[in-house]
Amino acid sequence: MLKACGADSEDKWFDNSKDWKMGEGKQTMFWLDEWTGQECLVVLYPRLFLISKQKHDTVHKMGQWEDDTWVWKFRWRRERFVWEEDQILTLLQILNTFSMKKLKDDSWNWKPEPSGELSVSSAYKTLMSQTSTNGRQELFACMWKLDIPPKVFMFVWRLFTNL
Repeated sequence: MLKACGADSEDKWFDNSKDWKMGEGKQTMFWLDEWTGQECLVVLYPRLFLISKQKHDTVHKMGQWEDDTWVWKFRWRRERFVWEEDQILTLLQILNTFSMKKLKDDSWNWKPEPSGELSVSSAYKTLMSQTSTNGRQELFACMWKLDIPPKVFMFVWRLFTNL
């Protein structure tokens, strides 16, 4: 299934069709999840990650509400070097583009649909609009290797060939 979703290809159609809507940040790992629309923060700021005391904290645990304003509260293992302070300022510029939402859960947003809801139909249309004939052949070749019942294979084949 991961191959069908483009997990091992460069286009990653499924990943590119969804984004993360931040709520309170209780389900989002600050350093390890891709929630900023870029790579994980650990990849963008590896040195800051190394000196962080909050390596495995959620976004929610990386700050606090002061009245109705979210304030980031980082904890470091040691004093920062001057160049690390510059990285922190750059990180804060990225973080300040997000608005935390009190009493809201984090959730996925399906970009191809105005409602943001993922459906099989929408995923199929998105996949078909982005998958070349070669991509479909690769998908079918991959499916032959899966240990799935013939009825399931035929169903998926009919689904993708629109029969």
